[in-house]
Amino acid sequence: MIGTNRVASIDQVHELTGERIADMERLAIMFKNGLFEIAQQADLPLTINHVGSLLNLFFTESHSGIHHDRDALGIISRIHLACLCEGLFIAPREGYGRVNSA
Repeated sequence: MIGTNRVASIDQVHELTGERIADMERLAIMFKNGLFEIAQQADLPLTINHVGSLLNLFFTESHSGIHHDRDALGIISRIHLACLCEGLFIAPREGYGRVNSA
């Protein structure tokens, strides 16, 4: 099984072209903008750190970059469940979620 996973990973790297990376970036930006719009409509504080296809969602007005220094709003479990119901997995951590748009 390890050999199969390794071959799959090598194939994935070969398929990761500049065009596909640019497409993932475009989709991540669209997704991020949509999340901001939804959060604003729901009057929910949201800060997003965005690098490539990885989005870190912080349900606070601002984020210091230090995970233990964030406000814990106690809402991540409800957001986690709502995302799962819509087919989106986010890491179930208190105060923030992590999404990979790839």
